[in-house]
Amino acid sequence: MTVVRSAAVIPAEAGIQFVVSRRAVLVGAGAALIAPRGLIRTAWAAETIPLEIVPYGLAFVAARVGDRAVRALVDTGAVQAVQVSSRLAASLKLPVAANRTVDLPRLTVGGRSGAEKAQVVDGDIERVATEIGTEFDVVLGWPYLSRTPFALDYAASALIFDDANDPASSWHISLVGAAPVPVVDAFLDGRPLRALVDTGAPVSNLDPRRVDAPAGVMLERGLDLAGRSTRIRFRVQDLAAVRTGLGCDAVLGHAFLTRYRVRFDRTGGRLALQS
Repeated sequence: MTVVRSAAVIPAEAGIQFVVSRRAVLVGAGAALIAPRGLIRTAWAAETIPLEIVPYGLAFVAARVGDRAVRALVDTGAVQAVQVSSRLAASLKLPVAANRTVDLPRLTVGGRSGAEKAQVVDGDIERVATEIGTEFDVVLGWPYLSRTPFALDYAASALIFDDANDPASSWHISLVGAAPVPVVDAFLDGRPLRALVDTGAPVSNLDPRRVDAPAGVMLERGLDLAGRSTRIRFRVQDLAAVRTGLGCDAVLGHAFLTRYRVRFDRTGGRLALQS
């Protein structure tokens, strides 16, 4: 059944600050919740794109902005379709509008190529690049990635666009319909828990309101997701930035997701985990 989603209501003027706040929490200096929507195109042919996993625990793909080769972060936690570094915008002499957006005449990722509207937050990507020790200039967010079903096959180091591989044996988890990014409902210690599924977070995070432990501690907890149980290692972290925008007290990050081939289907309203 097709699930129709509406974006969370967050004041537009808070968008840029939320970009910086979430990155500070999840990456140490991590991605966004509000930004202009990119230009929407219809289906592309199925395609596998090499995925670069850096030691910090983040996934990147090669892309091009115009004729400029760039590295792009794959970030399901970002609500903006595309974000570019202020350095790239200046280098390409792209006019930055008052709402901190630029028009990209062409963004190419594999066989996907077309005009996009992108957000620019001064120094944001550059700060994260320094923190993680990997230079990059583009963030590909949830609206861009999820225009068709896609998968991250961590074992094969691949991003698959227009993915049709969804066997019945997969661990299927429903997405929260009203959320503007992939959010799931779960149970932690028998209590309801809402979690952001975020490829832009190197590790999974749990708000200290849910555990008797100080921020910075690493601990393991049992999580019940769609009728199945798993053990997840969390970093205790104040998630106020994520909780305010999404109502999430947890983030399921790269360290958890790499156990699986993860298929995201926004239109179908579910995730599929294959181990």
